[in-house]
Amino acid sequence: MVEIPVEALPDEVLAQVDLVAKGAGDRSELGGERRFGGVVLRKPLLYPARPDDLPAPARRRADQGTTQLLGFLAAVELEPLRRGRTYGAVELEVTLPESCRIVAFPGGEPDVVGLHGNVFGRTVKTMDGSGLVVHVIVEAPRELLELAGQVRCSAQICRSVGKLVHIVQTETEKSAPFAERVASGRAVRLVVAADVHAYSGRDAGGTERAQDRLATVLDRASRATGSELEDRQEGGDSFMVVFPPGIDERAVLVAFYSELASGLREANVDLSADAAMRLRVGADRGLTLRGASGWVGHGPITAARLRDCRQARDVLRGDAGVPFVFAVSDCLYRDVFSERGLVPTPASFTSAEVDMPEKGFTAKAWIHAGAAS
Repeated sequence: MVEIPVEALPDEVLAQVDLVAKGAGDRSELGGERRFGGVVLRKPLLYPARPDDLPAPARRRADQGTTQLLGFLAAVELEPLRRGRTYGAVELEVTLPESCRIVAFPGGEPDVVGLHGNVFGRTVKTMDGSGLVVHVIVEAPRELLELAGQVRCSAQICRSVGKLVHIVQTETEKSAPFAERVASGRAVRLVVAADVHAYSGRDAGGTERAQDRLATVLDRASRATGSELEDRQEGGDSFMVVFPPGIDERAVLVAFYSELASGLREANVDLSADAAMRLRVGADRGLTLRGASGWVGHGPITAARLRDCRQARDVLRGDAGVPFVFAVSDCLYRDVFSERGLVPTPASFTSAEVDMPEKGFTAKAWIHAGAAS
Protein backbone atom coordinates (compact mmCIF):
# COMPACT_ATOMS: atom_id res chain seq x y z
CA MET A 1 0.00 0.00 0.00
CA VAL A 2 1.29 3.46 -0.93
CA GLU A 3 0.16 6.06 1.57
CA ILE A 4 -0.46 9.50 0.05
CA PRO A 5 0.56 12.29 2.44
CA VAL A 6 -1.68 15.31 2.92
CA GLU A 7 1.19 17.48 1.67
CA ALA A 8 0.92 15.85 -1.78
CA LEU A 9 -2.47 17.49 -2.38
CA PRO A 10 -2.86 21.10 -3.59
CA ASP A 11 -2.58 23.59 -0.75
CA GLU A 12 -6.15 24.87 -1.10
CA VAL A 13 -8.53 25.03 1.85
CA LEU A 14 -12.14 23.98 1.39
CA ALA A 15 -13.18 24.83 4.94
CA GLN A 16 -11.84 25.27 8.47
CA VAL A 17 -14.33 23.72 10.90
CA ASP A 18 -14.60 23.23 14.68
CA LEU A 19 -14.79 19.77 16.26
CA VAL A 20 -17.66 19.70 18.76
CA ALA A 21 -19.05 16.93 20.96
CA LYS A 22 -21.50 14.65 19.15
CA GLY A 23 -25.09 15.25 20.24
CA ALA A 24 -24.03 17.28 23.26
CA GLY A 25 -27.06 19.30 24.20
CA ASP A 26 -26.27 19.45 27.94
CA ARG A 27 -22.51 19.94 28.24
CA SER A 28 -22.41 19.80 32.06
CA GLU A 29 -20.60 16.45 32.00
CA LEU A 30 -18.05 17.98 29.62
CA GLY A 31 -17.37 20.88 31.93
CA GLY A 32 -19.38 23.21 29.73
CA GLU A 33 -16.79 22.82 27.01
CA ARG A 34 -18.10 23.17 23.48
CA ARG A 35 -15.10 23.21 21.15
CA PHE A 36 -12.58 20.38 21.50
CA GLY A 37 -10.47 20.97 18.42
CA GLY A 38 -10.63 21.84 14.77
CA VAL A 39 -9.82 20.56 11.31
CA VAL A 40 -8.82 21.97 7.96
CA LEU A 41 -10.63 20.22 5.11
CA ARG A 42 -8.57 20.37 1.92
CA LYS A 43 -10.18 21.12 -1.42
CA PRO A 44 -10.74 17.73 -3.13
CA LEU A 45 -8.49 16.76 -6.02
CA LEU A 46 -10.19 15.34 -9.11
CA TYR A 47 -8.34 13.77 -12.04
CA PRO A 48 -9.03 11.44 -15.01
CA ALA A 49 -8.42 7.90 -13.75
CA ARG A 50 -5.69 5.82 -15.36
CA PRO A 51 -6.66 2.48 -16.93
CA ASP A 52 -4.43 0.62 -14.46
CA ASP A 53 -6.57 1.94 -11.58
CA LEU A 54 -9.80 0.50 -12.92
CA PRO A 55 -11.57 -2.86 -12.59
CA ALA A 56 -12.42 -4.51 -15.92
CA PRO A 57 -16.24 -3.96 -15.80
CA ALA A 58 -15.79 -0.25 -15.12
CA ARG A 59 -13.26 0.01 -17.97
CA ARG A 60 -15.72 -1.59 -20.37
CA ARG A 61 -18.53 0.79 -19.41
CA ALA A 62 -16.22 3.77 -19.88
CA ASP A 63 -15.06 2.49 -23.27
CA GLN A 64 -18.70 2.14 -24.34
CA GLY A 65 -19.14 5.85 -23.61
CA THR A 66 -21.84 5.52 -20.94
CA THR A 67 -19.70 6.54 -17.96
CA GLN A 68 -16.50 8.35 -17.05
CA LEU A 69 -14.03 7.34 -14.36
CA LEU A 70 -12.45 9.88 -12.04
CA GLY A 71 -9.80 9.68 -9.39
CA PHE A 72 -10.85 11.53 -6.22
CA LEU A 73 -8.73 12.49 -3.23
CA ALA A 74 -9.99 14.22 -0.10
CA ALA A 75 -7.88 15.16 2.90
CA VAL A 76 -8.19 16.56 6.39
CA GLU A 77 -5.58 18.19 8.60
CA LEU A 78 -6.05 17.97 12.36
CA GLU A 79 -5.48 20.92 14.63
CA PRO A 80 -2.90 20.23 17.38
CA LEU A 81 -4.60 19.51 20.71
CA ARG A 82 -3.72 21.10 23.98
CA ARG A 83 -1.58 19.28 26.49
CA GLY A 84 -3.12 16.14 27.98
CA ARG A 85 -5.23 15.37 24.94
CA THR A 86 -4.64 13.05 21.99
CA TYR A 87 -6.58 11.88 18.97
CA GLY A 88 -8.00 8.38 18.91
CA ALA A 89 -9.93 7.14 15.88
CA VAL A 90 -10.45 9.71 13.12
CA GLU A 91 -12.96 9.34 10.26
CA LEU A 92 -13.17 11.31 7.02
CA GLU A 93 -16.47 10.86 5.15
CA VAL A 94 -17.49 12.07 1.68
CA THR A 95 -20.99 12.09 0.16
CA LEU A 96 -21.36 12.24 -3.63
CA PRO A 97 -24.49 12.46 -5.83
CA GLU A 98 -26.57 9.28 -6.06
CA SER A 99 -25.72 9.05 -9.77
CA CYS A 100 -22.09 8.32 -8.82
CA ARG A 101 -20.56 5.28 -7.19
CA ILE A 102 -17.18 4.13 -5.93
CA VAL A 103 -15.61 1.35 -8.04
CA ALA A 104 -12.06 1.06 -6.68
CA PHE A 105 -9.68 2.03 -3.89
CA PRO A 106 -6.37 2.52 -5.77
CA GLY A 107 -4.36 3.05 -2.60
CA GLY A 108 -5.43 -0.35 -1.25
CA GLU A 109 -6.18 1.03 2.21
CA PRO A 110 -7.97 -1.62 4.31
CA ASP A 111 -9.71 1.06 6.34
CA VAL A 112 -11.68 2.60 3.45
CA VAL A 113 -15.38 1.72 3.18
CA GLY A 114 -18.17 2.49 0.72
CA LEU A 115 -17.39 0.39 -2.37
CA HIS A 116 -20.27 0.49 -4.92
CA GLY A 117 -22.02 3.30 -3.03
CA ASN A 118 -22.02 7.09 -3.23
CA VAL A 119 -20.98 7.61 0.41
CA PHE A 120 -17.47 6.57 1.34
CA GLY A 121 -14.96 7.21 4.06
CA ARG A 122 -11.81 6.18 5.81
CA THR A 123 -11.30 5.55 9.52
CA VAL A 124 -7.89 5.37 11.15
CA LYS A 125 -8.06 3.91 14.64
CA THR A 126 -4.86 5.48 15.91
CA MET A 127 -3.54 8.69 14.42
CA ASP A 128 0.23 8.83 14.13
CA GLY A 129 0.26 12.00 12.08
CA SER A 130 -1.59 15.26 11.64
CA GLY A 131 -3.60 14.39 8.54
CA LEU A 132 -5.68 11.79 6.75
CA VAL A 133 -6.24 11.19 3.02
CA VAL A 134 -8.90 9.07 1.30
CA HIS A 135 -8.36 8.03 -2.34
CA VAL A 136 -11.06 6.41 -4.50
CA ILE A 137 -12.09 5.92 -8.13
CA VAL A 138 -15.55 7.32 -8.92
CA GLU A 139 -17.76 6.10 -11.75
CA ALA A 140 -19.92 9.02 -12.91
CA PRO A 141 -22.34 9.65 -15.79
CA ARG A 142 -20.53 10.59 -19.00
CA GLU A 143 -22.39 13.90 -19.25
CA LEU A 144 -21.44 15.04 -15.72
CA LEU A 145 -19.39 18.25 -15.93
CA GLU A 146 -19.24 19.10 -12.23
CA LEU A 147 -18.86 16.76 -9.26
CA ALA A 148 -20.54 18.14 -6.14
CA GLY A 149 -20.80 16.71 -2.66
CA GLN A 150 -20.02 17.17 1.02
CA VAL A 151 -17.10 16.34 3.31
CA ARG A 152 -17.27 15.82 7.06
CA CYS A 153 -14.93 14.57 9.76
CA SER A 154 -15.34 12.96 13.17
CA ALA A 155 -12.73 12.18 15.79
CA GLN A 156 -12.25 10.62 19.20
CA ILE A 157 -10.43 12.98 21.54
CA CYS A 158 -8.86 11.34 24.56
CA ARG A 159 -8.60 13.50 27.70
CA SER A 160 -6.49 12.49 30.65
CA VAL A 161 -8.34 13.02 33.94
CA GLY A 162 -5.99 11.93 36.70
CA LYS A 163 -5.31 8.24 36.07
CA LEU A 164 -8.38 7.93 33.88
CA VAL A 165 -8.81 8.59 30.17
CA HIS A 166 -12.06 10.24 29.14
CA ILE A 167 -12.97 9.75 25.45
CA VAL A 168 -15.08 12.44 23.81
CA GLN A 169 -16.74 11.67 20.49
CA THR A 170 -16.52 14.79 18.32
CA GLU A 171 -17.57 15.75 14.82
CA THR A 172 -17.25 18.72 12.54
CA GLU A 173 -19.85 21.30 13.41
CA LYS A 174 -21.08 21.27 9.83
CA SER A 175 -20.33 19.49 6.58
CA ALA A 176 -18.31 21.33 3.96
CA PRO A 177 -19.86 21.43 0.46
CA PHE A 178 -17.68 21.27 -2.65
CA ALA A 179 -18.16 21.42 -6.42
CA GLU A 180 -15.27 20.49 -8.71
CA ARG A 181 -15.19 20.78 -12.49
CA VAL A 182 -14.83 17.42 -14.20
CA ALA A 183 -11.88 17.83 -16.54
CA SER A 184 -12.54 14.75 -18.63
CA GLY A 185 -16.09 15.55 -19.75
CA ARG A 186 -16.92 15.80 -23.45
CA ALA A 187 -15.75 19.24 -24.63
CA VAL A 188 -13.77 21.06 -27.32
CA ARG A 189 -10.06 21.03 -26.46
CA LEU A 190 -6.78 22.08 -28.04
CA VAL A 191 -4.33 19.20 -28.52
CA VAL A 192 -0.64 19.47 -29.45
CA ALA A 193 1.36 16.35 -30.37
CA ALA A 194 5.14 16.23 -30.96
CA ASP A 195 7.62 13.62 -32.11
CA VAL A 196 11.42 13.46 -32.44
CA HIS A 197 12.60 13.24 -36.06
CA ALA A 198 14.93 10.31 -36.90
CA TYR A 199 14.64 8.99 -33.36
CA SER A 200 15.17 5.33 -34.29
CA GLY A 201 18.58 6.12 -35.79
CA ARG A 202 20.03 7.08 -32.40
CA ASP A 203 21.88 4.74 -30.07
CA ALA A 204 20.59 3.93 -26.56
CA GLY A 205 22.30 6.91 -24.98
CA GLY A 206 21.09 9.19 -27.74
CA THR A 207 17.47 8.11 -27.40
CA GLU A 208 17.53 8.66 -23.64
CA ARG A 209 18.97 12.16 -24.07
CA ALA A 210 16.44 12.93 -26.78
CA GLN A 211 13.57 11.90 -24.49
CA ASP A 212 14.86 14.17 -21.72
CA ARG A 213 15.31 17.11 -24.09
CA LEU A 214 11.87 16.57 -25.61
CA ALA A 215 10.18 16.66 -22.19
CA THR A 216 12.18 19.74 -21.15
CA VAL A 217 11.36 21.69 -24.31
CA LEU A 218 7.66 20.76 -24.41
CA ASP A 219 7.14 21.38 -20.68
CA ARG A 220 8.77 24.78 -21.05
CA ALA A 221 6.54 25.65 -24.01
CA SER A 222 3.45 24.49 -22.11
CA ARG A 223 4.29 26.60 -19.05
CA ALA A 224 4.81 29.67 -21.23
CA THR A 225 1.14 29.57 -22.27
CA GLY A 226 0.01 30.46 -18.76
CA SER A 227 -2.66 27.76 -18.99
CA GLU A 228 -2.85 24.66 -16.85
CA LEU A 229 -2.70 21.42 -18.79
CA GLU A 230 -5.55 18.98 -18.62
CA ASP A 231 -3.21 16.14 -19.54
CA ARG A 232 0.42 15.50 -20.47
CA GLN A 233 1.46 12.19 -22.02
CA GLU A 234 4.94 10.92 -22.87
CA GLY A 235 5.64 7.91 -25.06
CA GLY A 236 9.33 7.49 -25.81
CA ASP A 237 9.97 9.80 -28.77
CA SER A 238 6.45 11.29 -28.68
CA PHE A 239 4.72 13.82 -26.46
CA MET A 240 1.14 15.09 -26.27
CA VAL A 241 -0.44 17.89 -24.26
CA VAL A 242 -4.17 18.53 -23.89
CA PHE A 243 -5.35 21.99 -22.87
CA PRO A 244 -8.63 22.51 -20.96
CA PRO A 245 -11.80 23.85 -22.59
CA GLY A 246 -12.41 27.59 -22.74
CA ILE A 247 -8.84 28.82 -23.26
CA ASP A 248 -7.73 31.71 -25.49
CA GLU A 249 -6.33 29.52 -28.27
CA ARG A 250 -4.61 32.39 -30.05
CA ALA A 251 -2.67 33.46 -26.96
CA VAL A 252 -1.87 29.86 -26.00
CA LEU A 253 -0.62 28.77 -29.42
CA VAL A 254 1.45 31.90 -30.07
CA ALA A 255 3.14 31.58 -26.66
CA PHE A 256 3.64 27.84 -27.13
CA TYR A 257 5.22 28.33 -30.56
CA SER A 258 7.57 31.09 -29.38
CA GLU A 259 8.84 29.11 -26.39
CA LEU A 260 9.09 25.92 -28.42
CA ALA A 261 11.39 27.67 -30.90
CA SER A 262 13.61 29.27 -28.25
CA GLY A 263 13.68 26.16 -26.06
CA LEU A 264 14.72 23.98 -28.99
CA ARG A 265 17.50 26.40 -29.93
CA GLU A 266 18.84 26.26 -26.38
CA ALA A 267 18.60 22.46 -26.24
CA ASN A 268 20.65 22.18 -29.43
CA VAL A 269 23.12 25.02 -28.88
CA ASP A 270 26.17 22.82 -28.14
CA LEU A 271 25.18 19.84 -30.28
CA SER A 272 26.40 18.76 -33.68
CA ALA A 273 24.00 18.63 -36.60
CA ASP A 274 23.72 14.84 -36.20
CA ALA A 275 23.04 15.02 -32.45
CA ALA A 276 20.63 17.98 -32.55
CA MET A 277 16.99 17.25 -31.77
CA ARG A 278 14.51 18.11 -34.53
CA LEU A 279 10.77 17.91 -34.01
CA ARG A 280 7.53 17.35 -35.87
CA VAL A 281 4.61 19.08 -34.14
CA GLY A 282 0.91 18.77 -34.95
CA ALA A 283 -2.03 20.72 -33.49
CA ASP A 284 -5.80 20.60 -33.73
CA ARG A 285 -8.90 21.41 -31.75
CA GLY A 286 -11.94 19.20 -31.52
CA LEU A 287 -14.57 17.52 -29.39
CA THR A 288 -12.69 15.14 -27.09
CA LEU A 289 -13.28 13.06 -24.03
CA ARG A 290 -11.16 10.74 -21.96
CA GLY A 291 -11.92 7.05 -22.23
CA ALA A 292 -10.48 4.34 -20.03
CA SER A 293 -7.47 3.95 -22.34
CA GLY A 294 -6.77 7.60 -23.16
CA TRP A 295 -8.19 10.55 -25.08
CA VAL A 296 -10.64 9.89 -27.88
CA GLY A 297 -12.14 12.22 -30.43
CA HIS A 298 -11.20 14.30 -33.44
CA GLY A 299 -8.59 16.54 -31.79
CA PRO A 300 -6.06 13.97 -30.54
CA ILE A 301 -6.31 11.89 -33.73
CA THR A 302 -5.87 14.83 -36.09
CA ALA A 303 -2.98 16.35 -34.12
CA ALA A 304 -1.12 13.03 -34.28
CA ARG A 305 -1.90 12.48 -37.98
CA LEU A 306 -0.71 15.97 -38.96
CA ARG A 307 2.46 15.48 -36.94
CA ASP A 308 3.17 12.23 -38.80
CA CYS A 309 2.03 13.24 -42.28
CA ARG A 310 4.31 12.88 -45.30
CA GLN A 311 4.42 16.64 -45.92
CA ALA A 312 5.73 17.33 -42.40
CA ARG A 313 8.36 14.62 -42.72
CA ASP A 314 9.44 15.93 -46.13
CA VAL A 315 10.17 19.38 -44.70
CA LEU A 316 12.74 17.96 -42.27
CA ARG A 317 14.17 15.49 -44.77
CA GLY A 318 14.59 18.21 -47.38
CA ASP A 319 16.42 20.76 -45.24
CA ALA A 320 18.75 19.69 -42.44
CA GLY A 321 18.78 23.26 -41.13
CA VAL A 322 15.09 23.27 -40.16
CA PRO A 323 14.82 22.57 -36.40
CA PHE A 324 11.10 21.77 -36.35
CA VAL A 325 8.00 21.61 -38.50
CA PHE A 326 4.63 22.81 -37.24
CA ALA A 327 1.52 21.32 -38.89
CA VAL A 328 -1.86 22.75 -37.87
CA SER A 329 -5.40 21.91 -38.87
CA ASP A 330 -7.33 24.13 -41.25
CA CYS A 331 -9.60 25.40 -38.48
CA LEU A 332 -6.65 26.46 -36.30
CA TYR A 333 -4.94 28.18 -39.21
CA ARG A 334 -8.09 30.14 -40.08
CA ASP A 335 -8.92 31.07 -36.48
CA VAL A 336 -5.39 31.70 -35.18
CA PHE A 337 -2.53 31.87 -37.65
CA SER A 338 -4.22 33.65 -40.57
CA GLU A 339 -4.24 36.88 -38.54
CA ARG A 340 -1.65 39.45 -39.57
CA GLY A 341 0.93 40.61 -37.05
CA LEU A 342 1.44 37.23 -35.39
CA VAL A 343 4.51 35.03 -35.33
CA PRO A 344 4.53 32.72 -37.20
CA THR A 345 3.08 34.83 -40.02
CA PRO A 346 0.29 33.58 -42.29
CA ALA A 347 2.65 33.65 -45.28
CA SER A 348 5.04 31.22 -43.58
CA PHE A 349 2.46 28.41 -43.83
CA THR A 350 1.90 26.24 -46.89
CA SER A 351 -1.40 24.43 -47.43
CA ALA A 352 -1.32 20.66 -47.86
CA GLU A 353 -3.87 17.94 -48.52
CA VAL A 354 -3.05 15.15 -46.09
CA ASP A 355 -4.17 11.72 -47.25
CA MET A 356 -3.49 8.58 -45.22
CA PRO A 357 -5.62 5.85 -46.82
CA GLU A 358 -4.15 3.20 -44.55
CA LYS A 359 -5.53 5.20 -41.60
CA GLY A 360 -8.76 6.24 -43.30
CA PHE A 361 -7.73 9.86 -42.76
CA THR A 362 -7.88 12.92 -45.02
CA ALA A 363 -7.62 16.56 -44.00
CA LYS A 364 -6.42 19.96 -45.11
CA ALA A 365 -3.39 21.11 -43.13
CA TRP A 366 -1.09 24.09 -43.00
CA ILE A 367 2.64 23.37 -42.73
CA HIS A 368 5.22 25.77 -41.27
CA ALA A 369 9.00 25.25 -41.18
CA GLY A 370 10.58 26.66 -38.03
CA ALA A 371 13.53 29.02 -38.48
CA ALA A 372 17.00 27.97 -37.39
CA SER A 373 17.58 31.24 -35.53
